[in-house]
Amino acid sequence: MVAYFLYCASGEKDPYYGFTHDPYLDLALLSSKGYEQLFVSDLPLPVDVAAPIASDLRAKASINDTDKAGGTSRFRQLLSWVGPFRFRGGRIPSRDCPIEIRYWQKLLKSELRRRGFHLWQNVAISVIEPLESPSYQFPPDLVDSVTGLLQGRVLSYDEVRLVINRNSLSSPYPLRDLLQALALGGRIEIWPGLVSPWPDYYICRRCGEKSQLESIDCPLCGRDNCVICLSCRSLGEMRSCRELYHGRGVDGLGKARGFPGLKPRFAFKLTPAQAMAATKLQSYVENWINHYPGACGGNDGAPPGDSYPLESACGVDAEVLVWAVCGAGKTEIAFEALALALQGGLRVIFAIPRRDVVVELAARAKATFPEIPVTALYGGADQVESLGPLVIATTHQLLRFYEYFDLAILDEADAFPYAGSAMLYRAFRQAVKPKGLKVYMTATPEPTMLQAARRGAMRLIKIPVRHHGYPVPVPELVVDRHHLVPDSPAGQTTPTASVALNLPPEFWAKLLRSLQEGNRVFVFVPRVWLVPVLYQVISTELGDSQNTYKAHGINQVTVLGTHSRDPNRDEKRNTFEKMAPAVMVTTSVLERGITVPRADVMVLYAQDPLYDARTLMQMSGRSGRAASYPRGWVYFIAAANTRAIQWAISSLEELNAAAEKQGFLVGSLKTGPMEKN
Repeated sequence: MVAYFLYCASGEKDPYYGFTHDPYLDLALLSSKGYEQLFVSDLPLPVDVAAPIASDLRAKASINDTDKAGGTSRFRQLLSWVGPFRFRGGRIPSRDCPIEIRYWQKLLKSELRRRGFHLWQNVAISVIEPLESPSYQFPPDLVDSVTGLLQGRVLSYDEVRLVINRNSLSSPYPLRDLLQALALGGRIEIWPGLVSPWPDYYICRRCGEKSQLESIDCPLCGRDNCVICLSCRSLGEMRSCRELYHGRGVDGLGKARGFPGLKPRFAFKLTPAQAMAATKLQSYVENWINHYPGACGGNDGAPPGDSYPLESACGVDAEVLVWAVCGAGKTEIAFEALALALQGGLRVIFAIPRRDVVVELAARAKATFPEIPVTALYGGADQVESLGPLVIATTHQLLRFYEYFDLAILDEADAFPYAGSAMLYRAFRQAVKPKGLKVYMTATPEPTMLQAARRGAMRLIKIPVRHHGYPVPVPELVVDRHHLVPDSPAGQTTPTASVALNLPPEFWAKLLRSLQEGNRVFVFVPRVWLVPVLYQVISTELGDSQNTYKAHGINQVTVLGTHSRDPNRDEKRNTFEKMAPAVMVTTSVLERGITVPRADVMVLYAQDPLYDARTLMQMSGRSGRAASYPRGWVYFIAAANTRAIQWAISSLEELNAAAEKQGFLVGSLKTGPMEKN
C-alpha cells in the first residue's frame, strides 16, 4: 500500500489542499504556480482516507478562508505569523501555529476522529520549503501522451502501467510521480477503490456496488476493516486501499478526428423494415448532433447549464429504444447512425453482453468501415495500444470508462448479464457524456423501458418484421391447472428417477404434429434437473415400437437434452441443427443465439416465476426464423395465465399489427404455419 500525506500549500494564490505520496514532489510541482510552502500532516494514510478528507477540507476551508466583505484571503494575510518556523522539514508547535493553520489542523483532526483513527489527537504539522531548484516539470510530450491514453478511462495502477508499457512510452520517472503530476495539473483524478461516506457504509468507485462487499484483514494496508468489492472482481481485485485513476477530458487533447463523407459498406441490402428504421434512427442522430456540444458543426457555444435542446422530442437524457422482433436484424440499422457520429469526430461505443458477439461484430464493423480503426474490448483479449473512434466491447468493459463516449449503443439490452444488473446499468450510463446519446436495441424490452418510450420519455423505433416478411409466430396458450412444476426428488442421482411431470395430453398431440411435419422442436423447461427426466420420458415414448407415433409414419426421431452445465452443449446443438425431425429438451440457455430451420417451440410450466415476459418472447423467437419455414408453432403450456404470459403474447401481437399496418407483411396474420415443403 502507498501511504499518502495531507497538506496545505500556501503562496501568492489562495491555499490549495491536497494529498500526496511525496510532499517534496508536490511542492516542487506547485512552486511554478506561485506556492512557496507546504504545511504537511505527519500521519500517513491510505488513499481511501486521504482522498475524501482532502476533498472535505477543500470544501470546508473554502467557506472560511475568504473574507466575504473584502474578498481577500485571510490565510495569505496570516502567513507572516509563521515567522521563525519557516524551515524545511520543521514541525510547528501547535500553540504557535497561525490561526488558519490551526483551523485546518482542527478540521483534519475532526475528519480523522470521525473515521475512527485513534491517533487523531497526535497529528502534528510540519512546514516544507522548496530546495534550491524549486521548479520541477515533466516533459510536455510525455504528459500529453499519457493524458491521451487515460482520457475518459477509469483504471487501476496496474492497468495504467500496462497501458503505458503496451504503448512503448519510455519514461525515466517513477510512474506514481508522473500520475501525481497529472493529478495536480487537473488532467486526471485519483480515486480510492472504495469510499465510505458514512460509517460502515461503502461504495465501489469503479462499479457503484453497495452490497456485494466484504471486509477483510488486509496485508497491504494492515487494517482489519479494509473492504473489497465482489461485484466487479472479474476486472481485477478492487479494495479500499487501492487507487483508481480517472482520466479527465482535456480541451484540445485526445479528441477523435472526424471522417467526412464516411459511409457504411454493406455486402447486403436492408429490408424495407430495416431501411425505414435506419432512416428514423439516422434522422434522430443527425438532429441530436446538430445540437450536441463538441460535434463538428454542433452547437459548441451552448452554455453548460442550459436544458437539452431536444428535450421536447426525446427527453433530457437523449435516449432511443429500438424494438425489433427476434431475428429482424436490428444491429445493421445502427451503422448509418454510427457513420454520422464518426463523421463529426465523436466517440462511439457498441456494447454487447456476450463476448462471442463482440468478436463477430468487430469483424463486421471493420468490413463495413474499412477507413477507421475499430477497437474490440472483452475479457481475455490483448490490451489495445490506444482506443479508436469506434469501440466494440462487452458491457463489463464499460466499468473502465467515465463520461468518455458521445454515442453509446447497447445491443441485446435484455440479455444476461446486462439484464437485471444494476452494476452494468450504472456502467453504461456513466460511460456516456452528460449530453451524450444512448441507444438501447432489444427484441424484448423491459416493461418499464417500453412504457417510458410509449409515454414519450425516450424515442421508440420499431422493426416489427423479420427479413422474410412473414409475421412472427404468436404463442398459443394451453392452460392445464394440473401442469405444476414437480418437486425435485430428494437424493436424485439418475435421470430415470420417477417423477410426475404432469404433462397434459395436448403436449403429446402437438409434439406429434410437429414431428409428423419433419420439424425440430425446442422443449423448454425451467429447471436443470427436469432436462434429463423429460429427455428420458420423451425418448422412451418415441422409442416404443407399439406407440401411436410409429403408426403416424414417424420412423426415427433424434432426442437431445442440454443445459448450462452440460459440457457437450455445443456438440448437441450442432447435432440438433443437422437432424430432423428432432427434439431438444433444454433450459433457457438456448433462448437466444441459435437459429435452426423448421423449428417449433413448446414452453412447459410457462407460469413459473423464472420465466418473465422477455424470456418467454426470446424462447418464442426460436420459431419461424428461416425463410424456408417462416412460420412455426409456439405453445405456452401453463397451469395459469400469468401476467408475464399475457405481456409476451400481447407484445408479439403488437409487433405483427405494426408490421401489417406499415405494409411490411408478405403473409396474412390469420394464416397458420406453412405446409411442409
